[in-house]
Amino acid sequence: QIFLNDFEWENLPIDGIYKREDVEAIKRFQKKYTQEILAYWNITEPTGYVYIKTVEMINKKFLEKKA
Repeated sequence: QIFLNDFEWENLPIDGIYKREDVEAIKRFQKKYTQEILAYWNITEPTGYVYIKTVEMINKKFLEKKA
């Protein structure tokens, strides 16, 4: 939630609960980075699951901003 608010301009409540609005925000993030996240799995539609490639892109974006 913090990452999505700070890096993707979402407006999610910071409560640590993975709710529908969080899933939809992750889907927007996955769609934005389709080539880096979804293409690896050979899919075109976002899932909302925060798994290997989504975590990898979150880490990449976080490190880019810190650099």
